[in-house]
Amino acid sequence: MGEYNKDNSILYIASFIFGICSLLLCLVPVIGICLGIVAIFISIKADEEVKINHSNNGLVKAGLVTSSIGVIIATILSGILTGLIIHTTL
Repeated sequence: MGEYNKDNSILYIASFIFGICSLLLCLVPVIGICLGIVAIFISIKADEEVKINHSNNGLVKAGLVTSSIGVIIATILSGILTGLIIHTTL
């Protein structure tokens, strides 16, 4: 098992929190997409640390999943809103 490292645990928690925030704020497309992308990068960095330390942390996977879902939903909503705006202005 890997050693406990405070910096790594902060990465694990940050990836999870940013993932949850991107999921909650996906209704605001720009914010949801930006938070989701940041969360994905943090999750990837944290996942590398998990592999190096041979530890098992579900927060990293949960952060990656929630941020991915948040980005997908925000992108779809952004496309729908853009389509509606273009349609109503024509």
